[in-house]
Amino acid sequence: MFLHPSDLSPNDKSFLLKTARRVLDTIKTGEKFHSPSINTYENMTRIAATFITLEKQNELRGCIGNLAPVQSVLDDVIENTLVAATRDPRFSPVVAHEVDEIIIKISVLSPLKDINMNSEAQLIDGLIPFHDGLVIREGFRKSTFLPSVWYMVKDSREFVTHLKQKAGFPSAYWSKKIRCQKYFTVEFSE
Repeated sequence: MFLHPSDLSPNDKSFLLKTARRVLDTIKTGEKFHSPSINTYENMTRIAATFITLEKQNELRGCIGNLAPVQSVLDDVIENTLVAATRDPRFSPVVAHEVDEIIIKISVLSPLKDINMNSEAQLIDGLIPFHDGLVIREGFRKSTFLPSVWYMVKDSREFVTHLKQKAGFPSAYWSKKIRCQKYFTVEFSE
């Protein structure tokens, strides 16, 4: 059964954050991570896509996630926390002395929704700033921006332009072959 992000209770969010912190703490302690008991958290077995964002001193330190729900929300958070800390190709792996300085943010994604558009202008006009996350793809190129990226850009045009560049397209590029999907997230952090 799939988990809609709005179904998460405050206790669920707290549990996921504590679990992600325990995963990160294994880098510091060297201990093996053991999955927690979920007897009182029925939503933890429901399937959801998540992103884990790690920040250190208000700077990105890692961000990894899944766009499609493929496993339980708990397993997705555990896996993505470990990968964000150790295998984000943009950063060196988190080391023990950094762990206590890192803030964890969890984003639970809604299902992806195809966007029907005929032009880049139509895409830009249809986005809801500070709400929509966006996936852009053509051929083997694909990229996404979480809704939190809106705080780093001035408008929808800049949001789309930077996302195209992230996917490896020139900023002025547009093609009728580009496919886009949007989603929203429920985001919570330590």
